[in-house]
Amino acid sequence: MTELARDDRPVRSLLVKGIHWGFVLLYAYAIYKGLESVNQLSDRALLNFELVFATVFLAVTAARFFLMRRYFNSALANDTPKVIKWAAHYGHYAIYAAVSLIAISGIMIGLLYRFGVEAGLIMEATIALHEIAVTGSYVIIGGHVAAALMHRVIGDGVWGAMVPLWRG
Repeated sequence: MTELARDDRPVRSLLVKGIHWGFVLLYAYAIYKGLESVNQLSDRALLNFELVFATVFLAVTAARFFLMRRYFNSALANDTPKVIKWAAHYGHYAIYAAVSLIAISGIMIGLLYRFGVEAGLIMEATIALHEIAVTGSYVIIGGHVAAALMHRVIGDGVWGAMVPLWRG
């Protein structure tokens, strides 16, 4: 999955980059297609689509997590400060947690609606959990993008390991 660069940092394969950017596109589509109101789920075809999409999204997230955990080595140099390595490691876990929680809470909303729970405390709490997960994902992914840009500015090679553009 990776080769080592001259300074022992991995160079990402096209497969790893494809998995990363494919997931970015899947996440962007999920956010784009988001519903305005739970009442839209009264359309049975839309409800079914949302349940299938959220389940597939969760499965892809889990597969990506286990694949990356098994085969991915950090692009950070060995002499990177431990606090940066810690932030990168747990920042990635936070992204997986947030996007998984989006899918799980979305599935819960769909199932509640399917079984006749269209309003009330349980539905409101589940929607609130979903909204918190979505907002949290924005914040965490924003931090991820900011860190990537920081690596681009300092020129330590991390940017080039995953981003095929703006390499100057």
